[in-house]
Amino acid sequence: MKLGDSMDYENEYVIELINFLPLDIEDGKEFKFIAYHEKNIRKSLANQLYQSAYISCHMIFMYIIYSYVLRIRDKDLKKFTDLVLCLGDDNKKEWITSNSPFIFSNYKEASILNFLFLLGVEKDHINEYKSIIKYRNNILHATGEVMNNTLNEFNNKLKQLIKCLEHISLKTENETCYWLYTQFLNEYGRSDILLKEEEYESYINKNLIKKHHLSLFDMKKIAKIEYSEFVGFIYKKKFKLLVKYINKKYPKIIQETHIILD
Repeated sequence: MKLGDSMDYENEYVIELINFLPLDIEDGKEFKFIAYHEKNIRKSLANQLYQSAYISCHMIFMYIIYSYVLRIRDKDLKKFTDLVLCLGDDNKKEWITSNSPFIFSNYKEASILNFLFLLGVEKDHINEYKSIIKYRNNILHATGEVMNNTLNEFNNKLKQLIKCLEHISLKTENETCYWLYTQFLNEYGRSDILLKEEEYESYINKNLIKKHHLSLFDMKKIAKIEYSEFVGFIYKKKFKLLVKYINKKYPKIIQETHIILD
């Protein structure tokens, strides 16, 4: 699924949530899952069915959380593996090898959030995120009550999800997103990797964006990294090529971050 498929929403908070989704979702199961919930959000909002819209937003929210957890694994496989082994159950071994966010879906969502401490997310914040899951569980029970009856209620609950993702993203900015990007440049800068100009886009997409489930929000952070943070001609040359790619594919990012290519 490419960016732009979801940008015709009228609700600004839904757009903010969508901006945290990985930019490249091509797997059949993942694509169908996101497409279904995006469609349900559109229909539900159009018919003022705010609780239904919120449930789909929460499903997308958890998919994004799972993507963050995979990124933790990419950065520090040893710590991630140690934590997985502590949980027991041989079925969790696939967590170390699979690249699908859905590998976590058979485990309690609240427990998956504990992985976020590897990003430096504070315990109080993790408990706050767990309360979001508890709220979702409550509205799915037959309590006789319908919550999120108004657009204002829906927006307020959606802002909670966005606040959570913004905080996690802040924690990943230096520790994870920057690290993954520099690792990509290290690989991309190798002398044995000689790409033709028409190959840049597919290489960047495969080895940076898709591999690490990067979102539009992440790309905005990457777009702000200065040339001066990298040494050597090869790094600056590779960085420049990446910025040109971002400029070509996502021009709004460049406009917002004021990157100059020359």
